[in-house]
Amino acid sequence: MLNQVNLKKMYLNQNRFIKTLFAIVVLTICSLIYSMQQNEAHGSTNGGPVGYTGSPSNGKTCGTNGGCHNTGTAPALTDLITSNIPASGYVPGQTYVFTINPAVVGAPTAISKVGFSISPQTQNGALVGTLIAGTGSKLVGSGVYVTHTGSLMNATSRTFSWIAPTVSIPSVTFYGAFNYSNAQNNSSGDQIRTTTLTVNQDISTDVKSLDKPKVNINMFTSLKSLTIELDVNAPNQIMLSVMDMSGKNVCSTRRYDLQNGKNEIFVDLIHLSKGFYMVNILSDHFLPISKKILID
Repeated sequence: MLNQVNLKKMYLNQNRFIKTLFAIVVLTICSLIYSMQQNEAHGSTNGGPVGYTGSPSNGKTCGTNGGCHNTGTAPALTDLITSNIPASGYVPGQTYVFTINPAVVGAPTAISKVGFSISPQTQNGALVGTLIAGTGSKLVGSGVYVTHTGSLMNATSRTFSWIAPTVSIPSVTFYGAFNYSNAQNNSSGDQIRTTTLTVNQDISTDVKSLDKPKVNINMFTSLKSLTIELDVNAPNQIMLSVMDMSGKNVCSTRRYDLQNGKNEIFVDLIHLSKGFYMVNILSDHFLPISKKILID
C-alpha cells in the first residue's frame, strides 16, 4: 500500500514538473517572438515601410500622417541623395548610380542607425524609370521603393541604381524619408528627415527625334522562355542581356541581327529562379531599352 502511495506521489510530481517546464518553454518562445516583433516594428532593420517617402502620392513619412513615429512635421535636408548624372542631364534608357549620404549638414547627430525609403515618382505615384538594388539596399513594393538592408550607420553610404525611362520626361523627382534612430527598440527619440532630388533630362536626347522601335515583351512562365517582338524601320544589330535586380548579368549577353520590319527573338530562361529580372537591349540605331519581367 505504501509503495502505491509513493508511486502515485511520484507520478503527480512528474506531471507538475512537465507542466511547469512546458509553461516555461511557451513563455520563453512568446518572449522571443515579442522581442523580434518589437525590433522589427521600431528598429526596421529589415527595411522601411512601403509608401512612406513624403511624395505627393504617398502624402506621409514615418513621422507624419499616421506614420510609425508621429513626430510631427519632418524637416527637409538637401544632398541626402546624390547621383552620377552629369550636369547636362540624364540620357533616356541609361543606368545611373545613386548614393545615400546620411551625414549631411543639418542631420541629427549622436544617433546609432539610419534607415531610408526612396522612390522616383510622378505626382500620381507612378514609378518613373526602373530601380535596381545596390550596396546595402533592396527593393520593396513591387520595385517601386528602394530601402536599406540591416542598420545604416551615420557615416556609412549605401547605393542603388536607376535606369532612366526610355520616353521623354523633362524632369524626374526622387522622394525620400530617413529615420535617424537611437536604437532603443521604440519610436521615442527617433528623428525623421525628408529629402527630394530632381534630375533633368539631357535636352539633346529628345526621344521623339530618334529611331525608336516598337517593343513588346511577353513572359511565358510555364515554359520559362522569353519572347521579344521588335518592329524596326532599318536593319541593325542589338545586344541583349538579362540581369537580376542586383544588377548581375544572369544570361550571356547575345548579339542579334534585325531585319527591316517585325522581328522575333526567343530566349530560354529555364535556369533562372522565380523573381523579377531586367531585360536590356542595346543598339547603335536607337535608345537603350530596359523592361522588367517576372518569372513566377
